[in-house]
Amino acid sequence: VGTPLGSQKVGVVAATEGTRYTTVEITGAPVTVTPNTGVDGQEVTISGSGFTAGSAIATITVGGVSVTNLSSGGLATTNAVTTVSADNSGNLTASFLLPNDAVLRTAGDHKIIITDASSRTGEVHVTVPGRTMTLDTAESKRGSTVNVTGTGFKAKASITISYTNSGSSAVTVGTSTADALGNWSGS
Repeated sequence: VGTPLGSQKVGVVAATEGTRYTTVEITGAPVTVTPNTGVDGQEVTISGSGFTAGSAIATITVGGVSVTNLSSGGLATTNAVTTVSADNSGNLTASFLLPNDAVLRTAGDHKIIITDASSRTGEVHVTVPGRTMTLDTAESKRGSTVNVTGTGFKAKASITISYTNSGSSAVTVGTSTADALGNWSGS
């Protein structure tokens, strides 16, 4: 098990002077994620350097949730993340869908951690946006059309547009499908 990334306390013991402490910043392999903002089910690509040459990816986690398969063109594949190896210079690239998990439906920064088979680790953050829904008018007359847009929803999700009438029963008035970035519109 390697030393955890981040600031670590180091102590040096001298026989006549006691223990002296300092800190050292332990950094992992440099990693980037594109895009750096995404929703669950959206494809992202990680690129890293400084991994062990020829070493396969052992694990990828996002917000503590394991990623098992790669993706291509926004669609999941059956190829495991462990099929990707760093080149002879320690560089690697892999695309995958952000996991469909409650953790990743929580707005904020989520850590992506990539570990190779030699335990070399790199990390980067992806930002999950908050969900929004906007109506094009604050009020309307019975029978009129109200346009609705939403952002930050699960990529390619089916959306049901409904309202609650005075009897507290939900009435469905439309449907939509979120795009690959979690955006949708309807009326």
